[in-house]
Amino acid sequence: LLHDDRALAAGYGIEAATEESPQAPALFLVDRQQEILWMANPVPSVEDGLEEIAKLSRGLPKSTVNYPRRATNFLVDWWVHRKASRA
Repeated sequence: LLHDDRALAAGYGIEAATEESPQAPALFLVDRQQEILWMANPVPSVEDGLEEIAKLSRGLPKSTVNYPRRATNFLVDWWVHRKASRA
């Protein structure tokens, strides 16, 4: 979830809001290669938008798909032990 600093929207070819012409909220799902996978501009409702994003996200590869197995195991081990030490 990002707040547009007036450069993000322009980078994707969307006209930035101004004080004279505010834009309605928009939602974008952007992949790791910075390609837009889904866009709602304006978004009908945040709940509907987030539901759609959740559906699309299920089909995306996991964020660790390109990690070597050793690095993934290290991260999982670290996370489990970190959680256990807080309990």
